Amino acid sequence: MNAIKKLEVMIGKTFIYKNDHHYIVEYEIKNERIFITTDKEILDTSLTDLRPLLNEFLPASPQKDVAVQVHKPSIDTSTISQLKDILMENIKEVKKDKNFIPQAIAINQNVNSIIELAKTEILLTKSMNN
Repeated sequence: MNAIKKLEVMIGKTFIYKNDHHYIVEYEIKNERIFITTDKEILDTSLTDLRPLLNEFLPASPQKDVAVQVHKPSIDTSTISQLKDILMENIKEVKKDKNFIPQAIAINQNVNSIIELAKTEILLTKSMNN
């Protein structure tokens, strides 16, 4: 059975992962990454690392019913990539033209605000899932 099919079979079941019970809620494939949502956390892995990760999930017996409320962070890897691109472009612009510095500072402050919001969202997600 390939790894994706194995993962599909795992949805809606409880497993022991890293000495804790994890209820597999869903998975999503984005930008060649696989995000597995459990009632405890969102795991991020590549397709090549999926099978070894799934082998770490041991069947839990007996299966327990879990009321799951999962909050997904709104900032994903593509957003982070876009922010990095913006910052790298700012560095190039500042090197070319020192008059760009005030605008680069403003952009940097906005990016830092987005990062702080993401950190807060992650902390909130962790507290909600524990």
